[in-house]
Amino acid sequence: MTQSFAALLDLQRIDVELDRIRARLAALEAGEPLREIVEDLEETGRALDRRSRLLQTLERDAQREEAEAHELRAERERLEQRLYGGEIASVKEMEKMQERMQHLAETADAHETAALEAMEQAEELRPVIERLAARRRRLEGELARLRAELETEAKELRQQEEALAASVGPAREAVPPALLRDYDFHRRRRGGEVVALVEGDRCAACHVTLPVAVVNRVKKQERLETCENCGRLLAWLGG
Repeated sequence: MTQSFAALLDLQRIDVELDRIRARLAALEAGEPLREIVEDLEETGRALDRRSRLLQTLERDAQREEAEAHELRAERERLEQRLYGGEIASVKEMEKMQERMQHLAETADAHETAALEAMEQAEELRPVIERLAARRRRLEGELARLRAELETEAKELRQQEEALAASVGPAREAVPPALLRDYDFHRRRRGGEVVALVEGDRCAACHVTLPVAVVNRVKKQERLETCENCGRLLAWLGG
């Protein structure tokens, strides 16, 4: 029976390792190891796009405000030339023209102030955009490197999976049918490691102290016993 238990533990080792490899491959295929950096890259890209659009808006606003100010000042100059060029004889008309010129000057000042504010905001925004662009480039580099590493890992895991899968058949054949049925039942029911060694008077899996009678029966290898705490099959390899 000791040889049978050893064969069973060997089968379990293969199955558990296959479980680990297949779970890792599934995670790789789902892109889980990349999720955090992809999300970071996407958020950085969105932030960069928002601020780049804002910068374009500010630059357009500054240009528009400057153009408006330029047109208003040009109109004021034309009125000033008429006013002081002797074209206007009426005092009342001169007063109206002066009022218009004052209004044009004030409005032009307001447009120039708005243009300056837009330019200042744009200047403050440019280093932010540069930092975001640098961060995106760095994340893109990290993502490319990580993808290459994960592709290499996946390739190696598939090779390991193929080799282990080929060893499952011989490993199962080495286990007595009755023991194999119990093992398969517990594997289907709970998965993972379903066989635990008895070390001293404890279950090596959950470390609970086992009843003396159970330990004795396991050591005598009269029949399969189950840990009452964790539900695993108990095996004894002697010693």
